[in-house]
Parts: sequence; structure tokens; C-alpha cells
Amino acid sequence: MNHNTKDKNLMNQPKDQIYCFAKGVEEKIISNVQLNYAETQIDLTNLSEEEKQLKLNNAQQIVECFAHSLGAQNLLQHMLATQLLGVHELQQKLLIYARKSMHYPEQSQYYINAIAKLSNVFIQQVSLLHKLQGNSQQKVVVEHLHINEGGQAIVGQVTAHSKGVDNEK
Repeated sequence: MNHNTKDKNLMNQPKDQIYCFAKGVEEKIISNVQLNYAETQIDLTNLSEEEKQLKLNNAQQIVECFAHSLGAQNLLQHMLATQLLGVHELQQKLLIYARKSMHYPEQSQYYINAIAKLSNVFIQQVSLLHKLQGNSQQKVVVEHLHINEGGQAIVGQVTAHSKGVDNEK
């Protein structure tokens, strides 16, 4: 069966079956993203295969719980949650280096700048996650104004200041 035949067979399926198929694929990808992150965060050297698998499973469960606690609902949100975790952990590691390098101003400044940049990235990622989840709000104020013939209107905020020199006529 070639690739085109698979696509045609998939298209002939009811939409709910296609959705289930896509959902299953997405769940596998999410699981792989979490596992990949877990592998990058733990040291597996000098461990037996059984110990490696146990550590990986535990780390993957932690990543999964983290994504769930953030309300990740799809692949993109799970990937973003995983990135959030990575940025946060890197930031925490750099804090240790920054503390240790306090007697070396140039080196210390390097770490402080990196921490500040990671903090900004973290905030942007959290903001993006909220937007993707539909939690961000945009405020629009609409005002209706009637201006009669010969009248004038000012658009914007008007404030009166009592200080200053009075105009003489």
C-alpha cells in the first residue's frame, strides 16, 4: 500500500475516526517530546538499562504533570510547557553560577545578563501559553459621541492643571 492509498483510505473514514487517529498520533508525539526533554535533563551514565528506564519514566512523568498543571491541551501547548520548564531550570542553574562568581564582576555580569534574558523569555512564553489557551483578554472601549452642528470635539484624555500663569486678555 503506497502513501497515496493510505491518504485516500484515511479520507474515506468518518470524521470521528480520523479525529481519534490524529489524537492518538498527537499523544505519541507529546510523549516523545516529554521523553526527549527528560533524556536531556538527567545523567544516564553508569546506569543499567533498568535504572535508565526507571529514571526516564520518572522524569517523563514529572514533565507530563508540569504540562498538565499548566493546562496544556494540544501538541503546541505541551511543547511550550516543556520549553518553559527548560528555561526555568537553566535560569536556576545560572543563579548558582552568578552567586559563585560575585568576586569576578565581569563574569558575574555575564550571568546576571543571561538570567535577565531568560526571565524575559519565560514571561513571553507564559504570555503566549495564555493566549493559546484563550485566557488573555483584550480591552476595547467604545464610546458614542454626539457632536451638534458647529460643535467641536477632542479625542483623547483631557486633564486640567491648576498650576501655571493665567492668560491675560
